[in-house]
Amino acid sequence: MAILSDEQMRFLAIHSISMSRVFDASGMKRSVYQAAMRELSMTIAIGVSPCNAGGHTMKTRSGHCPQCGTHNLAFLLRHDEDGYVYVADSKQSGIVKIGTAGDVRTRITTLNNWGYGGVSDWRVHYHIACAKAGKVEFKAQSLLQSYRISRTYLKGGNTVDCQELFACSASMATESVQKAVDQIMPSKRLAELSKAKVAGVAKPEAVRQPNQKIAIQIKGPVYIRELAQLMGIKAHHVVQDLLKMKIHLLLDQEVSRQTAEKICKKRGFVLKT
Repeated sequence: MAILSDEQMRFLAIHSISMSRVFDASGMKRSVYQAAMRELSMTIAIGVSPCNAGGHTMKTRSGHCPQCGTHNLAFLLRHDEDGYVYVADSKQSGIVKIGTAGDVRTRITTLNNWGYGGVSDWRVHYHIACAKAGKVEFKAQSLLQSYRISRTYLKGGNTVDCQELFACSASMATESVQKAVDQIMPSKRLAELSKAKVAGVAKPEAVRQPNQKIAIQIKGPVYIRELAQLMGIKAHHVVQDLLKMKIHLLLDQEVSRQTAEKICKKRGFVLKT
C-alpha cells in the first residue's frame, strides 16, 4: 500500500486533484493499473516505479510523470467540463464517497462490481449537474478533510488503497457539495444545467440502486459489445463471464439469448423480450 509524501500531497493540492482521482497501483503491472484507472476514471497512480528523470513515484494513466511535466495533466484533468458531482453512501459500512461522473449509473455499477473500498452496496444519495465538476468535487472533499478515512480492497490479488472516503453522514457530504457549488458555480449557470441534461451524461433517474433490477430488452442473439454497452460495462468483462461458463468467444461474436440472460442475471439485470 502506497503512502503519499508531503511533496506529493502539495502537488495534488496545487493542481486541485482530489483523492478520488488517485489510484493505489502498488504491486500492479502497468497494463493492469492503467486499465483499472481508465475504468474508474482515475487521473494519478501512486506506488509505481520511479521515473528516470526525477525519481518520482506518481504516473498519469497515460504512463507519464506529472511532476516532471505538468502538461501531461492538461488533457486528463478537464476541471472545467460539465458533469455530475455525486454523493454515494453505503448502508453496510456507514461511509460515503464524493465523486464526479459523466454517467452516474455506470459509475455506481462499476464501484459495486469492484467492491470499491471493500463495499459492494454503494448507492447514490445525491447528485447535481455541474459546470467545472472537478473543481466542485475537490472543494467539497476539502470541506470534509477531518472526516477522511482510508480503506482497502482486493483487486486481481493486489491490495488497493482508497483515500477519498469519508466517515460522515450522507447528508453532511451533500451539504459540502452544495456549499462547493455555491462557491464555484455562477447561479445563472447552475440554473441552466438544472433545466437541461448535461451533454453526453446519463439521466440521474437511470441510476441503479442496490437490489433494484434494470430491464434490458433484446429479441434474440446479441453481440458481446452490444450486451456490454446495454449493461454499462466493458466488453472484456462479458468475455470473462463467458470464460467462467467455459464459453470461448471473441468481442465481435454473438451470444445466444439464453446465455445473455445468465450474464444479465449475474450482474443484476433482467432480460426482456
